[in-house]
Amino acid sequence: MPGYGRHVLMLPPGPADLALSAEGWQAVPLASMRRRILMVLTATALGIGERVGNVPMELLLVEDSLLAGRLASAAIKQCGFEHRLTWLRDGQEAIDFLSQAGRFSKAPTPDLVLLDLVLPSRLGREVLEAIRGTPRLTTLPVVVMTGEAGEDDEAACRSLQVEAFLVKPLDVPKFKKIVEDLRHH
Repeated sequence: MPGYGRHVLMLPPGPADLALSAEGWQAVPLASMRRRILMVLTATALGIGERVGNVPMELLLVEDSLLAGRLASAAIKQCGFEHRLTWLRDGQEAIDFLSQAGRFSKAPTPDLVLLDLVLPSRLGREVLEAIRGTPRLTTLPVVVMTGEAGEDDEAACRSLQVEAFLVKPLDVPKFKKIVEDLRHH
């Protein structure tokens, strides 16, 4: 699969099935997208691939803004390490993914969550509370990225033990350093 080892972005099936690979954004037929997701999940289950041995780092990006998501995705790609990025655009989907509920029953547990605070369905703070309230996820590193940062938001997130609190637009060099540091977490 072209670009597979370096950077593959998966979106849940929807009206516009898109994938970001080394070649850039591509329209992907639904069957192909499902096959790609199955390959990633199978590789994870079998332990194939940099985190342990050469298993790519699993990243979960929860961001409803296409522009902010693309910026974060591009910054991660520039870091140059092997990873798989799953991008969800809704707070409830993120909770379902992390709890492996419904259509996400075989979803991998991410090594790092990049979380926007203002999301449809459920707010990022609710997602963060769900992460910290789930025993197997309590130590999962979370980086909060938000365009609307109040002191109360930052204090609440820090009390829930986030690794970083970033205000959008992202300072790309700072973002890359945080992701690189957390890669060795």
